[in-house]
Amino acid sequence: MNVTKDKAVTINYKMSNSAGEVLDNTEDGDLIYLHGHQNIMPGLENALNGLKSGDDFKITLKPEDAFGEKSDDRIITVGKENFETDNLEAGMQFQTLDHDENVVIATIIEVKDKDVVIDENHPLAGMTLIFEGKVIEVRDATEEEISHGHIHSGHDHHHHHDHDECCDHDH
Repeated sequence: MNVTKDKAVTINYKMSNSAGEVLDNTEDGDLIYLHGHQNIMPGLENALNGLKSGDDFKITLKPEDAFGEKSDDRIITVGKENFETDNLEAGMQFQTLDHDENVVIATIIEVKDKDVVIDENHPLAGMTLIFEGKVIEVRDATEEEISHGHIHSGHDHHHHHDHDECCDHDH
């Protein structure tokens, strides 16, 4: 069975940058996702299209196909009063809403007397990413999974929580 829209696809992978540093992997359990519903990075999803169980893959995504280029417009200065703690230092990351009300992971660049300079670019923006892995299983998704637009855990699979995980359903 091939990876196509509305298939439940189980993969394992490691994600590296162009310097070979491993940034993420599925060592804690395979990732299962619903193909064709943008539950994973579109560039990765497109590259997996048509593969089948047992296939190995090595996929290189340029920044524009991954988390985009870094934008200077997303480096902003905010008042310290916006933070609930005074214990701030460069390099700390936190979730916030950007000006479009999207949840973003921001990084503190500099802490000044009264202000904090933060970078709302995704931490992996501007990076070429290399995914190496294997397609473990491809199955038909259930009608419920397709209608909800994502895979539900409880199918005897490990569920890898990705930044894109979205919802809690009451069953």
